[in-house]
Amino acid sequence: MRISIVVLVGIPAVGKTQFTSCLQVENYHTKFIHVNYDKLLPRDWNSTNVCWKDERKKILNDVDSFIELATTSTAPFKNPWDTSCNFPDDHIVVVIDDNMYFRSMRLPYYRLAEKNSCGFLQVFFKSSLENALLLNSSRPIEQYVPESIIKTMLEDLDEPNPKENPWELNTLIVNSPLDFRDVKNGFFQLLERAFDNPVRAPAPRPASAPFHQSVVHEADIVLRKLVSEYIQGAKAEKKDLAVMSKRLIRVKEDVLENIKTGEIGVTSGDSLADSVKEAFRSALQE
Repeated sequence: MRISIVVLVGIPAVGKTQFTSCLQVENYHTKFIHVNYDKLLPRDWNSTNVCWKDERKKILNDVDSFIELATTSTAPFKNPWDTSCNFPDDHIVVVIDDNMYFRSMRLPYYRLAEKNSCGFLQVFFKSSLENALLLNSSRPIEQYVPESIIKTMLEDLDEPNPKENPWELNTLIVNSPLDFRDVKNGFFQLLERAFDNPVRAPAPRPASAPFHQSVVHEADIVLRKLVSEYIQGAKAEKKDLAVMSKRLIRVKEDVLENIKTGEIGVTSGDSLADSVKEAFRSALQE
C-alpha cells in the first residue's frame, strides 16, 4: 500500500472542495480520503471560546494516527472521517482541504509525510479577490465566509515558493475558477511522482558533531532584525511594548536554541533567512 498527503492551498471559495469531489470519483486504483476542515472546525469565525491552534493540532494528530494505522494494519479498517468506508489493499491519498494560507500551516503535514515515509504534494489554487468574492456570494448561507476574512487571507497568503523552500517542489498551480479536466493529467502526474518519491527523513547529525557557529551567528542576526521589525510594528499599532518585547525575546531565544540543537534544520546560504523567519513566525503562533 502506498500513501500520499495532498495539501490544498488557497483562500476560501476557489474550488478546493469541488476539486476533491472530482478526485473521489476518479478510477485511479486509489482511495481519496477527504479531510474537510470546514466540517471539522467550528464555523463561528469570531469566537473567542475556540482555541483554533488546539483544534488544528487535533486534526493533524488524527491524520497522523490514521496514516500509522494504514501502514501497519493487516486487516480492513475504518476511515475516521467516513465510517461507512473500509480500505482494501490499494493506494491511499489523504487530501487536506483547508485554506492553508500560512506556510507554517502546511509544513507540519510535510513533516508528517517525512515521519511516515509518505508522498507529499501541494495544489495551489490561484485566484483574484474578485473571483473569490463572486463565488463566495453564490454559496449557501451555511458555507458563506465573511468578505473581510477572505481579504485578510489573501493579503497574508504565503504562496508556495519551491525556489526558497525545496520541500514545496512538488506543487501544482491551478487557476480558479477551474475545469477539472484541464488539470487532471497534471495532477495525476505529480501524484505518481509523490508515490514514487516518498519523503525521507534526513540522516540525524551525530550528537558529538559541533554545530557550525557561523550558522548560529547568521540565524541570530536574522532573529534580531525580526524582533526589531515586530517591535516597530507594535509601536505603530500602539500595543503594549513591554509585553510584546518580552514575548518576542523569549521566542527568539527558543528558536535559536532549537537551531543549535538541530531541532530546526537550517544551513548557511540563501535559504537560511527564510527558514529562520518561518520558524520564528510559527513559534509566535503557538
